[in-house]
Amino acid sequence: MYTILIANIKTILDTLTGTGQPLSIVYDYPTSDISGFPAVMFNPSSFENEFMSVSENKLGYSFDIFVICETKVAGKQTAFNTILANAVDKVIDKFRDEWNGGTTSDGHRIWYKIDSGIWGVDMIQDSECVIAQLKLTIKLASNVA
Repeated sequence: MYTILIANIKTILDTLTGTGQPLSIVYDYPTSDISGFPAVMFNPSSFENEFMSVSENKLGYSFDIFVICETKVAGKQTAFNTILANAVDKVIDKFRDEWNGGTTSDGHRIWYKIDSGIWGVDMIQDSECVIAQLKLTIKLASNVA
C-alpha cells in the first residue's frame, strides 16, 4: 500500500511544479541535496491499525510533507510570509481539490486529512531556508479475512 500511496501523493504534488506554479521540485524521499526552491519533500512517518469489527480494520498511513524555501534571493521575511505561505496554501488546496478519497475496489471508504506542523528556519546545503511541515494522514477500511 505504501508504494501506491507514495506514487499518488507524488503525482498530486508534481502538478504544482513548472512554469507559473508555486513549486520547483518534489522529492518522494528525504534528501539534503535539493536542486531548486521552493521544494517539497515527503516521506512516510507512521502507521496505525485500528480494529473496527471482527471482519474489518481501519488502517492509517501518515506522511510528513516539508515545504522548503531558500531565503537568499527574497530575504527571510518575504520567503517566510509570502513564498512559503503561498506554497503551503497551494499544497493544502491541491489535496482538498484533487484527492479522490472515494472507496477501494471492494467498496471500503477512504479518508484523508492534512494538518499543519512546525514552521521554522534551518540550514540546507549551506543556505538558510524557511520550512513548513504538513502532516498528511490517509485512512482506509480494510477486510481482515
